[in-house]
Amino acid sequence: MNPTILVVDDEHHSLFGICQILTDEGFRVIPAENGKEALKKLKVEPINVIITDEKMPDLSGMELLSEVKRLDQRIPVILITAYGSVSMAVEALKQGAFYFFEKPFFDKLEQFITIVRQALKTQEMEREIDHLREEISEKYSFPNIIGNHPKMLEIFEIIGKVAKTEKTVLIQGESGTGKDLIAKTIHYNSLRREKPLITVNCGALTETLITSELFGHT
Repeated sequence: MNPTILVVDDEHHSLFGICQILTDEGFRVIPAENGKEALKKLKVEPINVIITDEKMPDLSGMELLSEVKRLDQRIPVILITAYGSVSMAVEALKQGAFYFFEKPFFDKLEQFITIVRQALKTQEMEREIDHLREEISEKYSFPNIIGNHPKMLEIFEIIGKVAKTEKTVLIQGESGTGKDLIAKTIHYNSLRREKPLITVNCGALTETLITSELFGHT
């Protein structure tokens, strides 16, 4: 299915022109004449990218941007305006806009289409990352650690307790018993699961090199 782009503009001629350009490029385009109409369509249509005018009577482009980000952070929003300024562009990017485009842009169509395609690619990458996170989370969930021995059940209970704390945890065991799996399970069930897990193979480092690797060297 072709990517779907929601175009929002209260000026009829501008709305028609943008929709036509995007349709000619092979995109599925949904028009909306104001911000409130755009939000209604966003809730019932699978939208990949939103292109919105900034100056609109009922809901400005910036206000629409805020609402979109509240509903779905992954949808890129491109703001367009005929009354742009550096401060407005900076604020738009701060609020999470993917790009800020000044009208008229019909003499910069190639750049405009490039920005739209970049927004689509960015969203696709973010969805892939979310999918990978879900896979990792599922892989290191408790049901995927096999074992019903009382000692394993005791380990599951300990993981559930320590994962919620900020305490340092020491995992001991013979080679091949699953220390790495337990460490990753603790991490992906902790409050830090959105942050990277960094592993260091101390066995591959000399005693002096371990100190430099972990704490730095002066």
